Amino acid sequence: MTANIKVAERKCYINGQFVGSGRQFAKINPVDGTVVAQVHEADRAMVDAAVRAARGALKGPWGRMALQARVDLLRKIAEGIEKRFDDFLQAEVADTGKPVSLAARRTSASSRTSCAPTARSPIIWTRPTPRAR
Repeated sequence: MTANIKVAERKCYINGQFVGSGRQFAKINPVDGTVVAQVHEADRAMVDAAVRAARGALKGPWGRMALQARVDLLRKIAEGIEKRFDDFLQAEVADTGKPVSLAARRTSASSRTSCAPTARSPIIWTRPTPRAR
């Protein structure tokens, strides 16, 4: 597999919306020097808005959600990432220049995790699980 990523515009995701900025930078593939994306750079106001949105989320439904419900939701997100594994793998190869075999292990470990919260600790720790391929 080779990374045949088209140059894409990547905006900042803030409070449920993709937001552009006046400044962008080119994301360069370190292997061949091609531009794989134009990335919007967040300014101070955008960072402040993102922090306000995150704090607001903790006061909203996410903050009131039971621990098991959060774990279940995060597992669903991981399942969605797993379904698009090849897309994420291709993006990782283009972003880092890693060989596909190495990028596959890292990308797989990012989505295939075991969540194990305990009664004493609300922290969810993760452990990579083998990828069935």
